[in-house]
Amino acid sequence: MRLLTAIPATPDDPLTSLHIKTEEYFDSDRPAYAILSHTWLAKTEELTLQELQNPFPNTHAKIGFHKTQRTCELALSRDNLTHAWVDTCCIDKTSSAELAEAINSMYAWYVEAEVCYVYLSDLPSNSELSDSLSKCRWFTRGWTLQELIAPKDVVFFDQEWNERGNKQELSKLIFEITGIPESLLKNEAAPSYFSVACRMSWAARRITTRIEDAAYCLMGIFNVNMSLRYGEKEAAFVRLQEEILRKQADMSIFVWVDDAASGFREYAPVLADSARQFRDCGDVKTELEDTIYRDPVISSRGVQLTAGLIHIPENTNPAYLCILEVRCRKGNMEIGVALRKISGGRYARYQTGLIPPLGENHENQRSLDISGVFIESLHLATSLPPRFPFHPTDPVLGNRHRVLKFRWDKSFSMRQAKPMPRSHWDLHDQVFFCSNSNSTSWGGFFIHGRLDKTPQTFIPVDFFVTCHRWNIGKPHVYLGNLSDLKLETVMLMEVQLDNTRFESNRQAETVVWGVLDGTKIEDQTLVIETGTVETRAVPTSPAKSETVTGRLGVIAIQGIGETGTAQTAWHSRFPQSKDRVLVKISVQISEQWCRELCVANPVILVDVQFEIVEQGKAWKEEVMVNQGG
Repeated sequence: MRLLTAIPATPDDPLTSLHIKTEEYFDSDRPAYAILSHTWLAKTEELTLQELQNPFPNTHAKIGFHKTQRTCELALSRDNLTHAWVDTCCIDKTSSAELAEAINSMYAWYVEAEVCYVYLSDLPSNSELSDSLSKCRWFTRGWTLQELIAPKDVVFFDQEWNERGNKQELSKLIFEITGIPESLLKNEAAPSYFSVACRMSWAARRITTRIEDAAYCLMGIFNVNMSLRYGEKEAAFVRLQEEILRKQADMSIFVWVDDAASGFREYAPVLADSARQFRDCGDVKTELEDTIYRDPVISSRGVQLTAGLIHIPENTNPAYLCILEVRCRKGNMEIGVALRKISGGRYARYQTGLIPPLGENHENQRSLDISGVFIESLHLATSLPPRFPFHPTDPVLGNRHRVLKFRWDKSFSMRQAKPMPRSHWDLHDQVFFCSNSNSTSWGGFFIHGRLDKTPQTFIPVDFFVTCHRWNIGKPHVYLGNLSDLKLETVMLMEVQLDNTRFESNRQAETVVWGVLDGTKIEDQTLVIETGTVETRAVPTSPAKSETVTGRLGVIAIQGIGETGTAQTAWHSRFPQSKDRVLVKISVQISEQWCRELCVANPVILVDVQFEIVEQGKAWKEEVMVNQGG
């Protein structure tokens, strides 16, 4: 670090009150110093390192020279400091290596300064601060944000170098101008206490001369380091966000919004283009939680992470069909981020002018009923190509070669369905999709549902259905009865299929045949032996979640307000009626064009029908109740 050293002039030197020289120090031997924060003048008026070391005849006449000299005088007279730092003349800007080191170190240099002098060249000396402080250019510049936040002691001076107060004394007025919380200005909280989105909002209305500096000036506030690549323009801000995610798993970084002036987008990458998109995030807070999810990983496909996806089909706005659970609140309102799946396991931002509210959150309890939270390994796209294979501009339709849609008989009430593999299941459109026909693929469900016999009774139906080779236009369906299987067999099959890739159709068929030994599989038609259950005899959870019964020997309790999982939690037993019922499940496969789902090929439709073929009294045994969302 290069510092200015102030040496008082001798009485016989009429030109100056002190001499200034530069000295370089390492961290271990660096003396105490004052630091200057200011807005730059025209290049010809600022003092450079070369001019300070080898002054020209007019160097002493420059405004920048007087600004530097006054800083050193203040340090010596006001704070008894013989050293000071001024960015214009303490950095050799002809050296790209030194410039990069300085930019990456600057926040720390401001933190470690004994005092920071803020020189406001456009603040009149006789003005009222309540009227004139907000008009100062210093509050609009990107680099001065860290110069306000980092130092412990920040003192403001007007254009005549009159002291006007420090940031603690002026904290209320500065908060009104900048949105920076008073607790931070008073050194009662550290920047890391505030969410990423909140910190971004402090920079939302600030500008920099160079586009890249809009990212570089924020590195210290987020405690990250980056290489400097002048010429990359907006890509610098994307790199900044990637570095932030490598450092901290704060998902508020995804809650930006486009404004009407720049135009809303239907689809976009998940990272913001600039800090301006966080302008309304000053009250966004991140929930503290103990999570088992791994930290985000940045790859060529985007941001890879494990997170919850929230599905609210009752809402008429399509943005509520697939919401990323970010564990953030705006005020008392929990919020999420609308996503669309654009390819296998890969998501893009959806409806960029909207941040869906998920209801008020008091003591981690949502007020909004949420139909399901599905845990998934996601790739959030940080870039989108200009064109797509099957549609010129739509990343959803443009990446769909074929689509598989299951349709369920209206008499059947779905209470729990687990789609597999999740990588190619679209929560928004409720379809499986593929992007090509290069491999043979599969898709299917584990189903817990019921047929409502009367208002007082219903018939539980537990089964699985898979469709294979559908992506090459040769669909084949298997049906299996879950009620005849032991619980451990069902769980083993579920785990194995969970770990079977979408394109590994042969492996999926092997699992289905192997676990069920090939004898319990029915092709196209399946008859399930079940029974009648009285609705009043089935317990419900305190959260009023739905109840599903079956012969699996399980109860899954997932109350409204339970977040972060849609996995079943096996619980206790419940007696079933003596009435024996045979339910016939049949499927019919067809093709139909639906250009809202796929423009490249007709949609493969699998219609699942249910029919009660026999009723009577046959057994008396205990079965399990599956109680879940």
